[in-house]
Amino acid sequence: MDTKDILGELNLIFRKVLKRDNIELNSETTAQDVEGWDSLTNMILVNEMEKKFGVRFTFRDIVHLKNVGDMCNAIQAKMK
Repeated sequence: MDTKDILGELNLIFRKVLKRDNIELNSETTAQDVEGWDSLTNMILVNEMEKKFGVRFTFRDIVHLKNVGDMCNAIQAKMK
């Protein structure tokens, strides 16, 4: 699965969790750029990503995720 495919799936996950259809993520998107993306919703987003992609993130993995690009890279690395 390439970055574009993962980004598309992440858009769907974010729209579902944050209940907003107008979210458009890119690799530089951070929590500051998305209304409603706070520490609590971040954990829900991570849980949804784990279910969707069949991966598991450690606490250490999560604290190193600074933007959506980092999420895509981490998902790709875990899927190998």
